[in-house]
Amino acid sequence: MKMSIEEILEDIRSDRVKKVIYDADSGCDIDDQYAIAHAFVSPRMELLSVNSTPYIVEGQTIDEALENSYNENNKVLKALHCTVPNCIGCTETVSGQPDFGPVDCPAVRNIVDTAMASDEIIYVLSTGALTHAASAILMEPAIKDKICVIWVGCTGKESGVTDEFNLNNDYRAGQIVLNSGVPFVFLPSFCSYGTINLKAVKADLDKLTGTSDAAVFFREYLPGRFDIINEEWSSIFWDVASTGVLAVPEGFKLSIIPAPVFTDDKRYVFDSTRHKIIYMEGIDKDIVLGDVFRCIQSLG
Repeated sequence: MKMSIEEILEDIRSDRVKKVIYDADSGCDIDDQYAIAHAFVSPRMELLSVNSTPYIVEGQTIDEALENSYNENNKVLKALHCTVPNCIGCTETVSGQPDFGPVDCPAVRNIVDTAMASDEIIYVLSTGALTHAASAILMEPAIKDKICVIWVGCTGKESGVTDEFNLNNDYRAGQIVLNSGVPFVFLPSFCSYGTINLKAVKADLDKLTGTSDAAVFFREYLPGRFDIINEEWSSIFWDVASTGVLAVPEGFKLSIIPAPVFTDDKRYVFDSTRHKIIYMEGIDKDIVLGDVFRCIQSLG
């Protein structure tokens, strides 16, 4: 079961169907919803379950944020006629624990139980705080040989700083995962080659010409809740990078590097003797977004 980081990269680039858990903070934007659809429809993934992940924003409690993510995940699963479990996440963070220990909830148990029962690697696609992945690793260290965490977040490593929304939502969890040695795919957001480039526009929505529940949901209902859909409509679909790297790996420039250190004062530190991770150094927007919308359109 245990795979080297080189074997993980080879597996990502292969045509083998990957089993995935999607760990989503869907309540704070609309990109996770498209990514869930991508994971469900892509022939290169088997979506096993969805975790509902909280986030921390002004004006909402963490309980409210978690409920928002849970409800959004239910809406998208209903539109897709997808019956995989939607597991509720944690209302506490690892950073908030006195000893930075694990927090327990159905989403964490879902990762642990799925990994321990599997005879092949499970890809955990995390697009928000790393609370659930960190807690699962702390709760059952044996899963480090059974999962690969794919994470969207942070700045590019050349920036020198790690002050970013997803990481800040549970900074200690990010440190734990990156220090644990678990196979890790790092998809940075804020840099010239990052997921910030995944900008969808009205013309992308217009590709969804079908009349299925999914087509209407992703073409009209979902984007319309966040903005008036006009010719100027656009939204950054950061999180579809997590599914894109498995669905269309040819759209990514990936390299193997020593795992950086996230310091307590929110900086990068580099040590060539550290364990290796996979790091994204480039992304082709047209390949990734093109596959997302082709998959959804295939539902009719």
